[in-house]
Amino acid sequence: MQLLEIMAEVNKEDFEFSRLEKMIVRDASISYKLMRLINSTYFKRAKEISSIRQAIVMIGEIGIRRFLSLISMAGLAGNKPDELIRVSLVRAKFCELLGNHPGRSAETSELFTLGLFSLIDAIMDDSMENLMSQIPISSNIKEVLISRTGDLSGYLSLVESYERGDWGEIEEATNIMGIDESHLPGQYMESLSWADSLNVLQ
Repeated sequence: MQLLEIMAEVNKEDFEFSRLEKMIVRDASISYKLMRLINSTYFKRAKEISSIRQAIVMIGEIGIRRFLSLISMAGLAGNKPDELIRVSLVRAKFCELLGNHPGRSAETSELFTLGLFSLIDAIMDDSMENLMSQIPISSNIKEVLISRTGDLSGYLSLVESYERGDWGEIEEATNIMGIDESHLPGQYMESLSWADSLNVLQ
């Protein structure tokens, strides 16, 4: 399957777990990267995982969906700078962590996907509108990525403000969203560490 097709498949709401396994098994490169990931220090396993089915059970459906999205994104980057993918990964994790703040009701898996796809137009050299028409992700995410509006837009804006070090915008955004600004440095560092731990996907 083409990488963009894989991203479309794993983001379908009716995607079956058994189809995830088949997708991985029939692609040697994906299988290899999954086994590297699951046996890496990131998971701190006492005993090595020796089969694709074991790995899938270990990582779970949400984990497999993310894994396939991540390696597809990395593959789509082609000759683009590695930093572009790294920033996408950091944004994905940072957005997810922001959704865990007390009083926030956003779906963290949606926020992860929002951050991950936030630079896909630069990665693919295509318009966000055209790319989003090919990937069946939620309308909440598409609304933010295409027009920077909607319920989730504040999360991506806050992440981008943090990247720029715009402390005025950060203070304003956290006040509006009810997020404790003091937690942001630790969450950003956690996001950086998480992104760097995924070098096994390359």
